[in-house]
Amino acid sequence: MSLFRNLLITILFSISATSYATIYFKYDAEAYPCDGSDLPNPPFWTFNSAYRGHTSCGKSPQGNKYIEFTTVAGQPHHFTEIHNTQNLPISNVMGKTFYLAWYFNFSRINGKDIWHETGASGDKGLEIVGSGIRWVLGRGQWGNMLNKDHHYTIFAGNPSYHLNRKLEINDIYVQNQSGYYSANTMQLPYDQWHSAVVALKIASDNTGSFTAYINGVKIIEYTNIKTAANDNPTITDIALGGTIAQGNGAPDAPAHNRRFDALLLTDSWQDIIDGGYLKTTPKAPIQSKPQ
Repeated sequence: MSLFRNLLITILFSISATSYATIYFKYDAEAYPCDGSDLPNPPFWTFNSAYRGHTSCGKSPQGNKYIEFTTVAGQPHHFTEIHNTQNLPISNVMGKTFYLAWYFNFSRINGKDIWHETGASGDKGLEIVGSGIRWVLGRGQWGNMLNKDHHYTIFAGNPSYHLNRKLEINDIYVQNQSGYYSANTMQLPYDQWHSAVVALKIASDNTGSFTAYINGVKIIEYTNIKTAANDNPTITDIALGGTIAQGNGAPDAPAHNRRFDALLLTDSWQDIIDGGYLKTTPKAPIQSKPQ
């Protein structure tokens, strides 16, 4: 009887421990036709209808379809919000950690690089947005970063709020893990799929954190920081495409394709592992859960 009772307790504890995990958004394009039609709204709302994305057919990290935004030369943005889904917006987020993960592939047209190798030329990237919350993982080139030919890099930001100004360099959070720093950044080749994971712990005092992994490698981590601008923050949206090649002058990126797959917002690190976001490259280790 005691053996059965112990087994029952173990099962109940296991159920209890996992019942609080929630996937707030998941989209991998496999269920939609790649016939050139616009992405569904909801959940994808694009500010300028001329810039709307679509589903395309082709080999992707999790199947044979992916989300694609095809741009024209000098296009300033393809600003798109993901909101009003079953589990968005999210309240009661204080003290919790959320994980935003996706695959991305910036594909050139006629071999023309998208961002500069020196000088300011960057995107705000994907964003976690809400009341008191706006954190982004950008890409391209910014500040003192130097890109190799036919490559680009990654950086983080907290636009709108700038909650930890002393940590910012030229308004961004630079790479600071795995041997990477502002003058020696991870270089990503164009025309290939890569994975990204952002881990954001919400705090209005100095107990929050922001961590980013690219292709399974931790390249950014800032702990003991403020990540929310008020004491009752919410997460309302996932945003993407807010700027393209933002710099000192007008946006100047050539026409290119922006491809995304398997967008995921969750509060479970296990979902990140199960989704393969930390194993895109053969040498990428399974990273420990951010603290």
